[in-house]
Amino acid sequence: MKKFSVILFSVMLLFQSCHSNEQPKEETPATPVVTGADEDAHGCKASAGYTWSELKQNCIRIFEDGVQMTAVDSSLDQSLAAYVVFNADSSKGELFIPNENNGFLLAKSGAQTWVNSTYQLSVTDKHFMLKRGATSLYQSH
Repeated sequence: MKKFSVILFSVMLLFQSCHSNEQPKEETPATPVVTGADEDAHGCKASAGYTWSELKQNCIRIFEDGVQMTAVDSSLDQSLAAYVVFNADSSKGELFIPNENNGFLLAKSGAQTWVNSTYQLSVTDKHFMLKRGATSLYQSH
């Protein structure tokens, strides 16, 4: 019996020495990312899809308020769209072009044309066509 007690005690010591006394480390929570905490200088939240419109003097969602145009020039990213937004009487427009930080204001120049020093937007057969010089860039469908 004495031998059994010694063996049992030895086994217990062996198990005890294998058991780590380290306390599990507490994980530090990461700083939470708050959706909508990315306001621009005008208070527009890009994460919620809002962009500042100089024409409307408000934060807008161009994909809701604008006319979508897809790239027709093969040098442009075909997966990105341009948009145009008009004021109430369609005398002015604002272009939103991929990879550009701001919109471009256009003034009406004729019955179905809006222009600025760089771009020309026209309507033909109920489709918008955006050009830079003689190069067609985007078209609505």
